[in-house]
Amino acid sequence: MSSKILTLLPSPALAIALGLATAVRVIYWLAVADQPWFQTPGMDPEFYRTWASAILAGHGAEYIPFPRAPLYSYLLAGILKLSGSAWLLPRLFNLIFDLVTVGAIWSIGKKIGGNRAGFIAALLFALCGMAIYQSGELLMTSLEMALAALYLLMFIRTLESGKISSAAASGLLLGLFALCRPNALVLMLLAPLVLVLFWRKELHRGLILAPVMATIGLLVIAPATYLNYVATAKLVPVATQGGVNFFIGNARGANGWASSLPGVGSDWVDADAERITELDAGKPLETYQESRQLWKMGLAEIKADPVAWTALMARKFLLLNNIREIGNNRPLALPIEAAPFLRLLFLISVGGLLPFAIVGFVQTRKNRAFAIGSLTFIMIYGGSLLLFFISSRYRMPLMPIVAVLAGVGVTYLFANLANLLRRSSLIALTVGLVIAVPPWGGTKFENPAQGYFVVGNALQKQGRYAEAMQYYARSASLEPGYPKLHLNMGVALMASGDTLVAAQEFQIELSLSPERGEALNNLAVIAESRGDLTLAKEYYRRASEMEYGGQEALENLIRVVLKQGDDLFQHGNLESATSIYQEASSTSLTDPRPLYRMALIAATKGEFQEARGLAREALIRDREYQPASKLLAELPLEE
Repeated sequence: MSSKILTLLPSPALAIALGLATAVRVIYWLAVADQPWFQTPGMDPEFYRTWASAILAGHGAEYIPFPRAPLYSYLLAGILKLSGSAWLLPRLFNLIFDLVTVGAIWSIGKKIGGNRAGFIAALLFALCGMAIYQSGELLMTSLEMALAALYLLMFIRTLESGKISSAAASGLLLGLFALCRPNALVLMLLAPLVLVLFWRKELHRGLILAPVMATIGLLVIAPATYLNYVATAKLVPVATQGGVNFFIGNARGANGWASSLPGVGSDWVDADAERITELDAGKPLETYQESRQLWKMGLAEIKADPVAWTALMARKFLLLNNIREIGNNRPLALPIEAAPFLRLLFLISVGGLLPFAIVGFVQTRKNRAFAIGSLTFIMIYGGSLLLFFISSRYRMPLMPIVAVLAGVGVTYLFANLANLLRRSSLIALTVGLVIAVPPWGGTKFENPAQGYFVVGNALQKQGRYAEAMQYYARSASLEPGYPKLHLNMGVALMASGDTLVAAQEFQIELSLSPERGEALNNLAVIAESRGDLTLAKEYYRRASEMEYGGQEALENLIRVVLKQGDDLFQHGNLESATSIYQEASSTSLTDPRPLYRMALIAATKGEFQEARGLAREALIRDREYQPASKLLAELPLEE
């Protein structure tokens, strides 16, 4: 019995790697636990948490067709059902996924390069700064890396053994990976072809393995594809998000790494993408149509200046392989400030390990199954990233295979220090250093003003307005015109009760960004709170016609107009009230409330036929508007 138990325990080397991976992540979490930005989800984490909450509330259908890959949202929904809104359990799941990745890396590295190589590879991933940082984020990155590592393990086994069970497992893992990262669909198309070519001398085997792998993978994504098809009557394999990322990554003026929507900037929302696509198409578009239009717009940008695009692709290749990490959801300076040891561990990156990984590949190239399996993943998945824009978060699925190759490379270099100048190793190391180390992407990827702005936003979400203002002030001292800075300062001041200074901040925001309807909407709220309904209406009306915040301003405008009409109605001024309600009805052609109130006035005057007509018009606008249905049932059939 004791011998059986011992076989279930990890080897000492693996146990050390797993323990170290756990310890360093827990230390990081403890170091940043009191940071506002760590306690408050960023933009993408908030999106997934909102989606997961909608699933738990039975409203998951509102996210179909899937705007982004759905696997993590449904997993997060299950986690939140167990833990409520607690932050710990989702991060513990990230830790579990990272430990799975460590195990898979150790298994591949040990098989390819021996115990020492497997141990070094596992340690490199355990200490990878970006992996540690991502373990604290409510994002799918840790899950993606685990799926990528397990897929690589099974795909290499398929190449080695030719077993159908390994091919099926590869397809299963690849399908799950695609439900996290849709560009893995390219792998789903090409990896089966690699199997056929690999087994060309035993073609019958390849012609069995490839369909098995492809079929299982397609079956895994089939539910998502089916739901998308039911919603759109179009083929959307996983999600509709690819179009906007393609446009961002290939538009003229793109720098290869910034998520900046052309014509809008980095501070964009889905409504902005919708607006520019409909403007380009010249007509309203559905969500899936917007994505297709953005693909067309991206291709048009490439055709407009193919020389500049070629240079951009070369830049993205260098960014993909650079030693430095590129943040996405929030500035990496924030976790480094709270946990300084990350600064060093961020050097253990895809680019940081690249020189050693190239040496490792040179040394393992004779292992045909491993060489082809690793090269297939790196070239196909890595190549797919070049179609969009480069962020460390997106390149992290490459980390497991790079860590394995680097583990082999480091082991070889240490074992052959006397022969380091052997031509093949020296060339490989030099090529890797030239690609990875120079700051090809520029001197910096982050703006310090953004860091303070992010912390201020996190504090504001927690209701800590005075502290938020301190960080906003620090951001303003560095970049007074930072997008939305004065808008958010005004919101914090409003919440604190200082509407006078808040109004000044909103005016500054409007002077910097005249299209900021949210600022004008908030000025209207202040005017309304002071009883100046005339000025409030004017501000709401102007804001409703602006690019940002227009819908909220329109709703506020209707509310104020209806309030004016209700006051007149209650005081018996029926004609004036009717005039006000007519104004509200013409302002919003979809709101049934003004017509219902006009029907009430007509009924009060005994004009029942007109009342019935108005009530029916209200129901045309909203067939489920119960007050109008009730009024129709109560009105007499004759005058």
